[in-house]
Amino acid sequence: MKLEFDYQESFSPEVTLSFKNTLTLPVGVTGILGDSGSGKTSFLRWLAGLSLNVLGKLHLDDQQISSLAPDQRDITLVMQDSFLFPHMNVEKNLLFSVKRNKGSYQVNNLNTIYKVFGIYDLLHQSVSSLSGGQRQRVALVRGLLNGAKLLLLDEPLSALDKENAADLLSAISFFCQKYQLRVLMVSHSLDHHRKVSKQIIRVENGEITSVGSAISELNKNSDVCHSTATVHKRKNIDGLCELEVGDAVLYTLPITNDLETVTIAIDSHDVILSQTQHPQCSVANQIQGEVINWKPSKGHDGMLVELRVNSSLLLKSWITYKSYQKLNIDEGQILWLQFKAGAIHCY
Repeated sequence: MKLEFDYQESFSPEVTLSFKNTLTLPVGVTGILGDSGSGKTSFLRWLAGLSLNVLGKLHLDDQQISSLAPDQRDITLVMQDSFLFPHMNVEKNLLFSVKRNKGSYQVNNLNTIYKVFGIYDLLHQSVSSLSGGQRQRVALVRGLLNGAKLLLLDEPLSALDKENAADLLSAISFFCQKYQLRVLMVSHSLDHHRKVSKQIIRVENGEITSVGSAISELNKNSDVCHSTATVHKRKNIDGLCELEVGDAVLYTLPITNDLETVTIAIDSHDVILSQTQHPQCSVANQIQGEVINWKPSKGHDGMLVELRVNSSLLLKSWITYKSYQKLNIDEGQILWLQFKAGAIHCY
């Protein structure tokens, strides 16, 4: 799907939004990441046609839609506040969306979707009896049932705890693949983007500053390194899961999902550097890497060293100035990187 836009909105002489780009949206989630007040929600509202008297041009798959009313656009917006109809129960709220399906896809087995998203037991409850997290689940499913070509999500999981949010993100991925749906999702949670985002739009000070793969964008200016890993063995003889990143084999704690590939995140504070290998050590992962860069850490309380393990795996290690001098860090230097199995977080 191609999305071309030129959006400008001024709230004051000091606050002006200017988003201009042409994006190719893959099936699944494209994340939007940026600080509060950077214009993410305003941008989604404009895409949905809810911003009146705002300059801009918008094309969806080469169709000019900027002059169309919200109900005429093949776009659905799910806001952070659920905006469920209080005079209808949960099921009637959902069927309201089904009856106004925009036609890009049609969900036939509603009960299956209700169960996947964990709302089947809520169907006959009143909206007023729902918790904040339950309201968000219902609002999300109502948006999905609308059958739009593009779904916009504004902090859709803000009322959910980490475990429930992870379950719902898996459900969103399942739905996107089944119905070939494209989603633009605003979220401040890096965990959400790690789990589902295929690419990320980064927004700063009212402008789009970069667009790239989720891995490349998450790695920018971060103390945490991200990579895509292939699950080689779910449980080896030692009870650990074996992952492959290029020609490197990593050992992590058992993972519960059935994915063949996962996104991994390793914090620089969990990586130890050494000039020699330590075979008589409890650390599960010991691999060699080449020093390619180093700089003072964000708090200037140490050094952040970046090392290349292979073309697919870059890692960083936070070390003190004393360790930096002791190791005599230099470009091209080969060092051993050591980290525990629990230091690898899989999404």
